[in-house]
Amino acid sequence: MKYKKKIFKKHFIFDLDGVLFNSINNMKYSWNKVSKENHLFIPFSKYKKHIGLPFYSILNKIGIKENQNKIQKKYFLFSKKNINKIKLYPEVKSVLKKLKNRGKILSIVTSKKRSNALILLKKLEVKFDFVKTENKSLKGKPSPDLINYCIKKSNTEKKHCLYVGDMSVDYLSAKNANIDFLYAKYGFGSKVKNKKSMNKFSQLLKIYV
Repeated sequence: MKYKKKIFKKHFIFDLDGVLFNSINNMKYSWNKVSKENHLFIPFSKYKKHIGLPFYSILNKIGIKENQNKIQKKYFLFSKKNINKIKLYPEVKSVLKKLKNRGKILSIVTSKKRSNALILLKKLEVKFDFVKTENKSLKGKPSPDLINYCIKKSNTEKKHCLYVGDMSVDYLSAKNANIDFLYAKYGFGSKVKNKKSMNKFSQLLKIYV
């Protein structure tokens, strides 16, 4: 997609799954394992529709009300043990390094469990300024809490901030935080109505840097 004019951004906030990493095989494996172990009989296709939401929210969406803590613990355990099924999207590492070398602030806002997210981020060899996941004081997506935390801590004007995501819940999070959103069309989501989108990660530089 071509853009006539670049837009200045200082703070780049990224979703993790479907934007930086292709983790769909890991998710499918982990869900199928935990579904079978707990006799849930819910196909991954149903789970996939809600990727991007906090895990407990996904369980509620697909009608699982019991043993949520047990299911959550086992799911992320399977995910961590099979981290090799998660692959980096092309050019992500080089683009992030270019952003960092140009003095940009880099943050992660994800629904992934923090410990799992940190394992993945080590692969990027880039230091992120903030890595935020849902906790007791900050609500997960589509709440703007996590994004707003990163913005406040970085002391950056919202007009100079951008959230990059691949799901409708990411778009809503950016909208609720009142910052611009860039839609990663190559990710896991269906069509998201947004003015700015990219077919591959490297296009980010053509639009904003």
